[in-house]
Amino acid sequence: MTEETVNKSEAESIVEREFASVKNELAEMKTSFEQVNSKYTEAIETIANFEKEAEERATAEARARKGAFISKIVSKELILNSLTDETKDAREKELSAWEETKLDGFASALDVIPEPEDSERTFGKGKAHDGEEKPIEG
Repeated sequence: MTEETVNKSEAESIVEREFASVKNELAEMKTSFEQVNSKYTEAIETIANFEKEAEERATAEARARKGAFISKIVSKELILNSLTDETKDAREKELSAWEETKLDGFASALDVIPEPEDSERTFGKGKAHDGEEKPIEG
């Protein structure tokens, strides 16, 4: 019986040592998991912030492009005399409701239209080239 108790005590001590070793490994793994999990959480937050900033940047760029198209269209319409200074604000508000692709196409179409030349109109009586010349009447 003494040999069995000695054997059990040796076996128990081996099991206790192994258990303590596994317990230490578990504690190290928990610590490692917590560190990795905190880094993962930080990375997810960083990615979310980056995506949010990228979306805000894209929205601001789209707003700027749309504003550029609107100002280009309004200035061309003012040059063509199809718009007055009084109706300018209403036209800008109307154009701001349009989609960007529609504004781009309309601005491109307006670019093709030549600017009117300033010329003196005499309604068929001719045009005086110098101050001394008189219009040809006929």
